Amino acid sequence: MKGSAMAKANRYSKAIFLIILGILFYLSFLIIRPFVTYLILAAVLAVIVNPLYLWLEKGFGHATSQQCSSLSCLL
Repeated sequence: MKGSAMAKANRYSKAIFLIILGILFYLSFLIIRPFVTYLILAAVLAVIVNPLYLWLEKGFGHATSQQCSSLSCLL
């Protein structure tokens, strides 16, 4: 009898944990949702500009990465 009561309590605690976890994920999504478009745009721009950055870094040779990054942003 005691084992089934313990199993039932364990199931309830797992269910409550999953409900709270779902609510936290939903609230986190609500916070992040306004920035999703900008994050995707930033990723696309990073992929597009990366070959230019590598070309500049190879062309200038001794220039630092910061200088090549600044120049690729200006272009």
